[in-house]
Amino acid sequence: MAFSGGRYVQVGEYGQVYTSTNRAVWEPRSSGTQRELRGVTTLNGRWLVVGEGGLVLVSEDAVTFRPATVTPPTEDWFEGVAASADTAVAVGDNGAIYRSVGGEA
Repeated sequence: MAFSGGRYVQVGEYGQVYTSTNRAVWEPRSSGTQRELRGVTTLNGRWLVVGEGGLVLVSEDAVTFRPATVTPPTEDWFEGVAASADTAVAVGDNGAIYRSVGGEA
C-alpha cells in the first residue's frame, strides 16, 4: 500500500487495485491485467505498480493504469518498488534491479 496526495492505493492478486481517501471505503480500479501485483509507490505525482513477469503499470490519477515499457524486458517478478524525489527502483527475483527516472522506462 502507498499513500500520496490524500489517496491510498493497495495492490494484490489477479491484478487487483483498490483506492481510498479514508481507508474505510475502498474502490476497485481496473489495472488491465490479471497478473499478480506486488508493490506500489509514487514518484512526482505518478503512481507506479510492479508485479509478476516484469510488469510495471503507471497512472497519473490512480484510476487509469497503463503498462510501462521495461528495458531490457524481464520475466522476473518485481517484488517491490520504492522512490526518492526523482528516481524509482524496482527489485525482484534473481537479483533483478531496475531504475527509472521520472517513472517511465
